[in-house]
Amino acid sequence: MTTIQNIYESLTTKLTEKYPTYGIYGQEIKDTYGKPSFVVSIYPKTISMENYNYKKYTYAISITYLQNEFNFMDNMQKIEELQQIFGMNLTVSDRILTVADYHFAYSGSNSNMLTLTFDLEFKQANEIVDEHKTMSVLNFNQNIK
Repeated sequence: MTTIQNIYESLTTKLTEKYPTYGIYGQEIKDTYGKPSFVVSIYPKTISMENYNYKKYTYAISITYLQNEFNFMDNMQKIEELQQIFGMNLTVSDRILTVADYHFAYSGSNSNMLTLTFDLEFKQANEIVDEHKTMSVLNFNQNIK
């Protein structure tokens, strides 16, 4: 079963492999972050029933790059690198999830923090617990002519 925690761990592992000296943070609020660093956010965007057996999940991922000082060329390089790191798929545990709809934008009070957003989409089987009793004895009558 793919969980939001598994997804977060896969995202941070990928970033740590490429940028071992950078800080990787979640959405916890801090007065100061070590820089350079990434702030990773994840939240459910849609969860819909495909049918009785499956749900379709879409999670929104946001990765904000915090620099020591604003450097436009460094941001351009990070755009290329982040696209290469995540590509079209993200391996989470034993599953491969589809990465969709890359968006890059600038955020922050001076609009100088690069933010990558994308969606992860996947389907997952519902865990169905059968609460009905299993038939134990079947009685039937047969008439022979």
